[in-house]
Order: sequence, then structure tokens, then C-alpha cells
Amino acid sequence: MKITLAIILVLVVSFQSISFAETDSNVSNLVKYLPTEEEIKEITPRPIWGYIDKNTDFDENSGVIDSVSVLLRDITRFYEPIHYKFKVPTIMIEITEYQDKIKLNQHWDETKNITIQEMISKSYLEGSPNEFTDCFFNYSNEGAVTVCIFENIIVQSTISDKYSEHHIYNSEEIQLDEYEITTRITGDIIQAISDE
Repeated sequence: MKITLAIILVLVVSFQSISFAETDSNVSNLVKYLPTEEEIKEITPRPIWGYIDKNTDFDENSGVIDSVSVLLRDITRFYEPIHYKFKVPTIMIEITEYQDKIKLNQHWDETKNITIQEMISKSYLEGSPNEFTDCFFNYSNEGAVTVCIFENIIVQSTISDKYSEHHIYNSEEIQLDEYEITTRITGDIIQAISDE
């Protein structure tokens, strides 16, 4: 009995001294394509955006191999209930990799009320930065979205900017420049994926 108890104690003590590293099963391989806060600072004229949330959950049954989404918030804005109410500008960046382009289209069609081709044809701007990528840009008076499809990967960057603090989205025709952040972020991610 004493020998058994001693063995159990040794096992318990040994087990407690083992340090368990966090497994990489929940870490997306796509995270490496996300811009760092330093890279985001280079896009904007001053430090404005900070990461506040990162998510790597996805449904493998829908043909998704890997997915990551992050939320950035305008760190210069505070709660101010009179003028801006609760509308602090945010940016959502999403990268999703599918088994193939067919699964990508099927998943989009099942989760959206419009096909990718219809979205592209109804968008404000469309283009192809390279022969493997189709992109489109659209906006409303509350923000903008840029979506690029690179083979079996879809990259989306969406800004919620109700008061046009970061870009003028509430006009009939807008001019995209180096400070329109959704196109810059999406372009940089597509470039990083292409380079690899």
C-alpha cells in the first residue's frame, strides 16, 4: 500500500512539474498575413487603430480549411454620448481559406443573399490586382468594404465609420487614395499571400 501511494505521489508531482505549451491547433495559419499594428500605422497618418479581438472559429463542414477574423477600434475615440453617440469607428478584417473555389462560392451563396458575381457587378469599383485575384469595393454613408478573392481564399476588410472620421464615404462619388484603409489592408494581405 505504501509503495502504491509513493508511486502515485511521484506521478502526481511529476505531472505537476510538466509545463504544457499552448497547442497550435487553435492558431490560424492565416494570422501571418494580417497587418501588424505597426503596418497599420504606416497606412494611416497617425496611430489610430488598435486590435481588440481575434477569432479563429470556423465550420469545417462548410468547406472552410482555415479562417481568422480580427476587429480593430479607433483608439483615439472615447465614449462621447452627445455628438458621436456610440459609433466608435471599427475595422473588421477577415481571411478565410476554403478547400477549393467551388466550396468558396457555395459557402458565400448559402450565407449571403447575393452571389459573388452579383456583388461584383453591383459594386462601386471592381478590379484585378493580378491574374489570380478578383476584387471589389463598395461603400455607403456608414463605411466601406473591400473584398478580394484569391483562388480559394477570400479576404474582406470592412470599416464602420458612420461620421466619416477616416474617409469621406457619404458622397455620391468617392476618390480612393492611400488613406482609404479597406483597400490598403486588403491589398497588403493579397500581396503577402501572392508573395508566399
